[in-house]
Amino acid sequence: KKEKKRDTGVAHPKEDLIRGSGDFVCVCLQLLITCQIVRRVCIFFYYSRECVLLFLVSPPQIPL
Repeated sequence: KKEKKRDTGVAHPKEDLIRGSGDFVCVCLQLLITCQIVRRVCIFFYYSRECVLLFLVSPPQIPL
């Protein structure tokens, strides 16, 4: 079962931001490099404390 509780950002307030973004950059202080990886992998690293900083990459905004 992979059911996620819908917390109101109490435990992890950044989770909604991570899920709401298409792509983002994960900065691993251990490797001292910036690497673009998929969402699930970055979340895994984020919760595993491998990557400390998360920078959301905003896609180019197209005027509708």
